[in-house]
Amino acid sequence: MTVLPQPTCRTERLSLRPFVRSDSAEVQRIAVVKANSPHPDPDGLAAA
Repeated sequence: MTVLPQPTCRTERLSLRPFVRSDSAEVQRIAVVKANSPHPDPDGLAAA
């Protein structure tokens, strides 16, 4: 399998880049925060 390089997209106010291993602690922190946040829509609403 060939892994293609991922581009970095930049605007004046935003920079999106591929994840790197050093991002893992921050990604884990955000995942925990989001998992404990209530979602405003009931389950199944998106499928309706």
